[in-house]
Amino acid sequence: MPVAVARKIEHRIRTDDLGLDVQLRPIILDEHQCQEYRLPRTPIKESERRKDRFEERYGEGATELDALEALHPGELRRILIREISRYYDGGLDQQIAEVTAQLDATLTDINARARDEHADELAELRASYEQIVRRHNEQLQGVAERFDIPMSEMADRAFLAEAMPQLSMGCGVFLQSDIVNQQRKGWQADEILAGLCAILPLNVWIYAGGLNNLKQVGRKYILQGGTHKNLAVVKTQVDFILSKIPEAEVVVHPYSGEAGAIGAALVALDWWERGGQTSFRGFDSIENLAYKTVTSVDTVCHWCPVNCQRSFIDVELLGGKGREWSKVPLGYGWERVIVNNSCPKGLVEDLNEMKVIKTEIERTKDAFPNVADLVRKEAFRRAPV
Repeated sequence: MPVAVARKIEHRIRTDDLGLDVQLRPIILDEHQCQEYRLPRTPIKESERRKDRFEERYGEGATELDALEALHPGELRRILIREISRYYDGGLDQQIAEVTAQLDATLTDINARARDEHADELAELRASYEQIVRRHNEQLQGVAERFDIPMSEMADRAFLAEAMPQLSMGCGVFLQSDIVNQQRKGWQADEILAGLCAILPLNVWIYAGGLNNLKQVGRKYILQGGTHKNLAVVKTQVDFILSKIPEAEVVVHPYSGEAGAIGAALVALDWWERGGQTSFRGFDSIENLAYKTVTSVDTVCHWCPVNCQRSFIDVELLGGKGREWSKVPLGYGWERVIVNNSCPKGLVEDLNEMKVIKTEIERTKDAFPNVADLVRKEAFRRAPV
């Protein structure tokens, strides 16, 4: 048997030009071991072609491998371990552990530096994510109130739906119009709630996050935000993530509604430990804070056809620069916060401010081009005549 195996290996190496140095060493049940362990012999089948030559060399009968394990349990394993140990580096495990620890430390350092270098981009992405989730939650609440369904029963009602409408991904204004349109088509409350829950992952990951390839983020996902107290939303999130990454691990934060605040506190603590100084004006300032809110035709955003119905929250602050040039003028000593906008463009009023936003958007597009859009333009480009 060893000779036959050796010849087959030799033939394969030569015919395939593998250039390998293969050595074949018999380690189990040689003649010496059969005598040492006093293993019994059994007759060899008459049909065995090598019977005569084998018995001429070793005597009548042959010994099966099973005999060694039956008479000396565990001996086969000990022989194999002893032989393998001859080629095994005993210090390899320690070396691997040391290299792994060094790699983990390096990756942690790279991760920390990457977070610092891209802090603004991460903050913008996080704000966009939170805004989408918040708006979607408002849509869920609005639909629940319209159909007189308590928030605590929304998931149960959504699970009752046997079919659901395909709602549009994207801006909350379009989504609201789509919901009204689906009602006109005859879709019922349970079905609309199910459709609204189903569209959430697309709005979060693709519309807000721009993540068409979820694998680039990783394989472990922690769902946070009060919306995930709705089990129907959780199910659609899990289904969507697993459809993209079957081996992903998806976890709902035990305090999903407070997870963002906990994370902000941890980031603030980390900042303070590294010597950062707070810009918080104190609770006394908050108690005495003066502000006013304006929502009118002059606060509507006209940077795109959506025309978001924005609100201006004006806060009285020492050193505030004001906005005398605005359609809703604001004197010195006041600062403005713009809310209810659907995209970053809605955060500005002035053309010069818009140019800064537009420059950032174009820079992002250059860094992460929309390949599908490029293919579409090239595919339908008019050939020169």
